[in-house]
Amino acid sequence: MFYWRLLLFLSVALLATFALGNAADFSIDAASPEVPGSGSEGDIYLSGVGPPNVWIQETNLGLIAGEELDAVSYGLDYILPAGSANWVNLFYSVDRAAFGSGVGAVTAQASGNGAAGDEFWVTVDGNGVVIRPPILWSDATGHGLTPLPGQSDLDAHSGPLGQAAPVFFSVALGALPTASVRWSMPGLSPADILYVATPGPGVVPTVYATEAALSLATGDDIDALAISDRGTTPGVLDPGDLIYISLNSGSPSLSALAMYPSSVIQIYPGPPVEIFAPAALDLSLVDELNAMTGYDPGPQVPAVSGTGLLVLLLALVMTGAFLVLRRSVKIRA
Repeated sequence: MFYWRLLLFLSVALLATFALGNAADFSIDAASPEVPGSGSEGDIYLSGVGPPNVWIQETNLGLIAGEELDAVSYGLDYILPAGSANWVNLFYSVDRAAFGSGVGAVTAQASGNGAAGDEFWVTVDGNGVVIRPPILWSDATGHGLTPLPGQSDLDAHSGPLGQAAPVFFSVALGALPTASVRWSMPGLSPADILYVATPGPGVVPTVYATEAALSLATGDDIDALAISDRGTTPGVLDPGDLIYISLNSGSPSLSALAMYPSSVIQIYPGPPVEIFAPAALDLSLVDELNAMTGYDPGPQVPAVSGTGLLVLLLALVMTGAFLVLRRSVKIRA
């Protein structure tokens, strides 16, 4: 009987952990209620109780107001080459129009308080096999964002890291006319990946990977990004690096590759391959995958937030009290 009690105790604790809001570094789109109230569509935020806190201001990435950061990675994503049998914890987000496959976590959120500000979690291997189906990892309110009807759109995330770090990012098409002139980089594309080694005032990004280097086409727009910058030179695209992306629904390469805006694509090293199909993420073929981050399936999953730890402790205390009370009742009987 002791072992059943211990199992109950640990199960409740584990469920409490996964039910809570969790930390992430993220960006939101220009239509989110928090913009411009607490920041900009080019800022990277930290989650927490109440309004999100600005972690990296857009100006420290070389952006200005009105320039949309729509994909980000710190280059530390735990992702695997296509064909690997190892597991990956993939955390991801969708846009306001996404409704999911009709069953599962994304559909449940989309038909409830909205899915666009949420983070979902699926465990998959490098062959696209689902090890554990998608679940809701963090609701919009868990990281200070707005659910329906206002509904923030969490359109980029990575980390959490908790310290200054190199930032890889892509910007939406509308940001490029002014940014490319300001940086003296004519011909920038929303399918280029930019790089800032040390965010700070006056910084000018470099181009980490051009659309051509990624075998992408004119008109493509990277909408979600996960990078393992494990090559010989940090911030330089070289043979040791690994890149996952998702493309915006208007991207010409989707038709050419017979893929979808909800596909996870291993774009580098090439040739491009759909490493995770939409169904693996509980998404339809027309849903928009907006952001993703890869974590080691071991201890490197995101840390529970401070509020989460408090609620977890409360759950542990309540479960312990229940077991003691149950034992006391049995003794009296």
